[in-house]
Amino acid sequence: MEALKSFGIEPQVFLAQLLSFIVLFVLLSRFMFRPIADIMKQREEQIANNLAAADAQQKQAEVLRQEYEAHLARIADEARAKLEAAVKDGEAARQRQLDAAQQEIHSLYARHQVQLNLDREQLRRELRSELGELAVLAATKALRNQMTPALQTAVVDQVIRELESSTAQQPRA
Repeated sequence: MEALKSFGIEPQVFLAQLLSFIVLFVLLSRFMFRPIADIMKQREEQIANNLAAADAQQKQAEVLRQEYEAHLARIADEARAKLEAAVKDGEAARQRQLDAAQQEIHSLYARHQVQLNLDREQLRRELRSELGELAVLAATKALRNQMTPALQTAVVDQVIRELESSTAQQPRA
């Protein structure tokens, strides 16, 4: 205790202050440090729980993002497939229309060819008839005074036979 006095410290005051400090420390630790430590521990647990919840939400958000991207990819694939199907359907419809138009053209061409052949034949008959009439008229004029009715009939029959044989020999187009 002499050592304390050499520093100018009174031993009784020192002991009283030491005892007061120990009592104060025990009281503070019991009523202040422990509740503060408990509060700090609760706060640490709350922060850890919040971090865990945030991590779980982030993982859930990542899963949802991946599902969303997969869904978008499926939608894009479906849209692409529908577009390709529509293009194929359009091409098929266009080809059917072309085929129908070509068939119609061939049908019209065949009908016109038949009609053309019928018209040609009709023109030949009319021409033959007119030529026959012209031949008769020409022969009648030329031979009117020289021909007898029997000779006139024989000449007309001869001209008709020659016209029929000449038209029968011509190729039909």
